[in-house]
Amino acid sequence: MNASPSTRRLSDKILDAAQLAETQGRGEFASSLKLIQQALLVEELVRQDLRRGTDTALFEDAELKH
Repeated sequence: MNASPSTRRLSDKILDAAQLAETQGRGEFASSLKLIQQALLVEELVRQDLRRGTDTALFEDAELKH
């Protein structure tokens, strides 16, 4: 899966926070962060599939100003 740059950055930051939580002995919090990161990537995958299935433009939700 090719995640968008913004999703990739957010995913990386969540994983960094999970690693920090683990080093601080907060395994339960780290596990929660990892679940959030996985859900983020799954959501991105679903969005990509929907865009492909409907042939919509990548900028469908964005407002384009002249």
